[in-house]
Amino acid sequence: MVAGLMGKAGGWEWDAAFGSMGGRAHQRQQFYRDRYAYYGAIVSGEYEFGQSNPRALLDKMFPMMGSDGKSTESWLDFKASKELFTLEGGPATLVLGADVRHESFLHKSMDNILQARIVQFNGVSIDGSRNVSAAFAELNAPITKKLEADFALRADKSGPTDLEIIPKANASYLVNNQLKLRGTLSRGYRAPSLPETGNGGASWFTGGDDPKRCAMANKMYDALMLGDATDRSNALTAYYLGCEVGFPSTVTPNTKLEPERSKILSLGFVWQVGRDTSLTLDYWKVARSNEIDVRGSDYILAHEDTNPSLVVRGAITPQDIELGKRASELSGEKLGFAIGPVQGVRDQYSNITQTKVAGVDLKLQSAWNLGEYGRLNTSLDSTVRLDFRWFESDTQEFSANYVGYRYYPKVVSNINASWSKNAWNIGLRANLQSQRKLAWGARDTDNSIEGCAARKVSADQCRLASDAVFNLYGSYSGFAQTRIGFNVFNLFNRPTQMEYRAGGPLPIRGRTLKLWADYRF
Repeated sequence: MVAGLMGKAGGWEWDAAFGSMGGRAHQRQQFYRDRYAYYGAIVSGEYEFGQSNPRALLDKMFPMMGSDGKSTESWLDFKASKELFTLEGGPATLVLGADVRHESFLHKSMDNILQARIVQFNGVSIDGSRNVSAAFAELNAPITKKLEADFALRADKSGPTDLEIIPKANASYLVNNQLKLRGTLSRGYRAPSLPETGNGGASWFTGGDDPKRCAMANKMYDALMLGDATDRSNALTAYYLGCEVGFPSTVTPNTKLEPERSKILSLGFVWQVGRDTSLTLDYWKVARSNEIDVRGSDYILAHEDTNPSLVVRGAITPQDIELGKRASELSGEKLGFAIGPVQGVRDQYSNITQTKVAGVDLKLQSAWNLGEYGRLNTSLDSTVRLDFRWFESDTQEFSANYVGYRYYPKVVSNINASWSKNAWNIGLRANLQSQRKLAWGARDTDNSIEGCAARKVSADQCRLASDAVFNLYGSYSGFAQTRIGFNVFNLFNRPTQMEYRAGGPLPIRGRTLKLWADYRF
């Protein structure tokens, strides 16, 4: 629901609006195992393999599960503008505005998920609300016929966070009728979200190597492999007691989070090459600080001695003792775990990361009037990444440049061509990205050229070739109030790029046809 008013008074043009909106979600499914009921039914023999089992038993082994959610937002905003004085290029205009909002958010999984009974499924329990307010002032100043400047100042207050003042300035200079230079200098700001600062949290099953047990697990594996068939069978059991272990992990909100902040610089130009062709080029550089993230279970386990309260461990088990004793007998040296297994990891949202990114955005647009044959529009949008660096808490320094590694192709482009005539429209869009290294970064020695060679993976396979996916689309709007259309995604059925590494995705990207229609009334 939205309602508003507008008017003029004392040389000001103003408008105000009040609104309220909300949404609910209810999700249920029956697919995943209950860790206790499933195990109990198998061990007790209640579940009979190869037989038709009672529905009630199956419902107990694979129970109904899901989550419910609700969000609401109400707001009131006001904006007014007025011409203050006249400059050589035209009137200087002041815009003032303010808004207040109240937000609430609830997302809760069913109890069987929150109790970690459901295997391989994440649980969420988040409940929070906050008041948000902001005020801004913006001055547009056409200083001369060719030079124009904008200055803005915004104040934001979100929930318990401190008041944030955010300045912004941009300017443009018209060199001639075809070329305009432009630049922006500003600060950015993102308040923590309700899931990051509310009550509750999220939980899931995860896994990894236990730094305090994995080395010993490998030694016990090697020792048990020297024994008889039973020992060799137990060798893998010993290995998985310390390496590639599974455990629950939880993430809780943090009411003491500070906002994320950034400093932004951009410089570029707009060139009207011809009547129907334009080119824009912008260099941008962004430095982000106070970024909100979780440390992750690998980091927490690796730094357990620094903050042991984040790792929950059990006592050394009888199985630990038994396998350690047998491994000691076979190896002739004392083997065994010195600490119990991980039973859980506690994580929390924190202001822990910083990033530096820089690049160039290029956009080329052209349009051709084909007369009786319709109209053709083409565009090229490209982003060239120049720099992407994370602040690494271990070294207290910024990382090496990630551009060109697995997740950060240097060039990402979208090329689009569409033809239209009367009610018909058809087009082809290409999504392109440049070649990348297989390694996720400079510290990924397993997937470096040397690491690939050690795994007998060739240099050509130790990279991800440039990729191109083409999507065809079209529509017809010749019916009254009705439009129909289609999309063919991945027109040439190009497979997902093969990644020759552990955990790489399967090449299952297929061709998809989508038919759609909309009716307006």
